[in-house]
Amino acid sequence: MAYVVCDFESRSTCDLKKAGAWVYSEDPTTEPLCLGYALDGVEVRLWTPADPPPQDLFDAIAVGAWVIAHNALFERSMWANVMTPGYGWPPVPDAQWYDTMASCARRALPLKLEKCGPLLRLNNVKDDEGHRAMLQLAKPQKKTGGFKEDPELLAKLHDYCKADVTAEDALLRRLRFIERPELDIWRLNQKMNLRGIRLDLAFNQDCQVVADRALGPLKERFHALVGCNAGQRDKFLEWLEPRHAFPDMQAETVKTALADWPLPDDVRQALIMRNAITATSLKKLAAMRNCAGSDSRARGLIQYHGATTGRDSGRLLQPQNFPRGKVEFGKDEDGEDVPPWEVLVPAIQSRDPETVSVMLGGEPEFVTICGRSVPFKDLDPGVAAAIRDAFPIDAVSAALRHNIVAAPGKALVAGDFSTIEARIVLALAGQHDRLRLIAAGADLYCDFGSVMLRDPSVSKKTHS
Repeated sequence: MAYVVCDFESRSTCDLKKAGAWVYSEDPTTEPLCLGYALDGVEVRLWTPADPPPQDLFDAIAVGAWVIAHNALFERSMWANVMTPGYGWPPVPDAQWYDTMASCARRALPLKLEKCGPLLRLNNVKDDEGHRAMLQLAKPQKKTGGFKEDPELLAKLHDYCKADVTAEDALLRRLRFIERPELDIWRLNQKMNLRGIRLDLAFNQDCQVVADRALGPLKERFHALVGCNAGQRDKFLEWLEPRHAFPDMQAETVKTALADWPLPDDVRQALIMRNAITATSLKKLAAMRNCAGSDSRARGLIQYHGATTGRDSGRLLQPQNFPRGKVEFGKDEDGEDVPPWEVLVPAIQSRDPETVSVMLGGEPEFVTICGRSVPFKDLDPGVAAAIRDAFPIDAVSAALRHNIVAAPGKALVAGDFSTIEARIVLALAGQHDRLRLIAAGADLYCDFGSVMLRDPSVSKKTHS
């Protein structure tokens, strides 16, 4: 079987980690520094932009050779968006690409080349000096904004690139290709990654404006109450200590505290505001913009076999992990339930936090405190104001999934199979007794906890 292992080294003002391979390769400042390649693992060769086109590489591809790389989406993106249009290189058919990262993922090995190689004792020592040279050449200098031009560093980069090709070839020889049925699944994964999902960037900006306008007053009020910024965790814990002891600031701890603990009003107010200000879900807005390509599609979002069970996992904007949101919706004039998007999206499009609160009803009728429902009108004024001011942030979190839209003439269908991964794993393991527990509404975590704690009462809890 003919194959070629290849590895690009490049430079750009675009941040690869934030943008992903496709957007990085579309950036006008992105250019190749070199390409290392080995035909059938015989000899590692190096191409640079100063060299003639690598005709031997093109000839191998033309007769059907596999083109193999580690994290091949990067090489595919560079080839398609930089080398073919900019250097006239012939395109590589999709069916000829393969990724050694898929072989690692299939066997639940580390995905990074530098971690997987030593684990498999491939005797490919990581070139730390070459890695440092790559980092210095790949990004613009902070002082001048230009790229470093250093022949000595470039020579080290060339050696680093060739060493990576050698390591990838050794990895391929050790792990081989994934089996044919899985290869078809991986190809489907790549097809999805290259097609991407379409984003509504105008609505994304609407969400950002609402969030920014709501966050400003919240941050000022938080600082006036606590004396520090919401992100200053240690200082916030110092402020909390004489008022109420907190073991940590983890999301579950804070959620439990707000619902079940008897908290002083100022502590409750501060926690509500801090939750809104530090909401990690809002980071998705910038993540979407960063990885949206020239056609408003985000690519490279799914990692094949990201979990040891074989389930794909998310990358970049993490499309598999969008918050459901806490915003509740009422009924229309006919008494019918109002679909969330019919109210939520127009409210966000107003770009006004107050309009969002009015349209969506920013004051809940009841709030759960110490395990009981307390009328909103009976709350401490400061706590009520914090809930009211944080509401537009909650609305934006609930609206995040509406940033993903169908292409013109297409329909977007969303589905969620409850505990599907656990059900399949249990079925494969023959744990049909546990499957019956799920069907009966039991909580598997509580069931497992009852076994670990030897407390049967724990398993009687069910999903709320």
